[in-house]
Amino acid sequence: LLGRFPATAAFAAERQDYNRVMAGTYDHLRDFQSLHLVLARYGGTFWDKARGVAVSGELRHRIAQFAARGEVAPWEEDTMPVDSWRALFVGHGVAPETYIPAVDRTAPETLKTQFRIMLGFVKDQVLRQPTHDEYLHRNR
Repeated sequence: LLGRFPATAAFAAERQDYNRVMAGTYDHLRDFQSLHLVLARYGGTFWDKARGVAVSGELRHRIAQFAARGEVAPWEEDTMPVDSWRALFVGHGVAPETYIPAVDRTAPETLKTQFRIMLGFVKDQVLRQPTHDEYLHRNR
């Protein structure tokens, strides 16, 4: 915002660039929020109507792209990290039909090692947490 904010009213190029960036930022934020509604699997009149709202062409493409191979290409002026988009898709039950072919270039043992490292990290974090009783005792 501040990096593109026009210095004075006389700088039309800065103003146009600022307006373009801000419009893109808001469009992508709208798409991120809309995705919650479009992908929601809840029942009822509200959710049925929410799933039927019109979405931008960019969002339709992003949905199709993720559904095809689990890819989320970065957008210019997107304030949401790609991992947030992935989490949103997966959290709403969108499972890619296939995977990125580049994965095949990684040796299976390398993948297994990386998964073990990630699972070890999760296990360590879980084990560091207090039990329910310990938490309640500390926070009385």
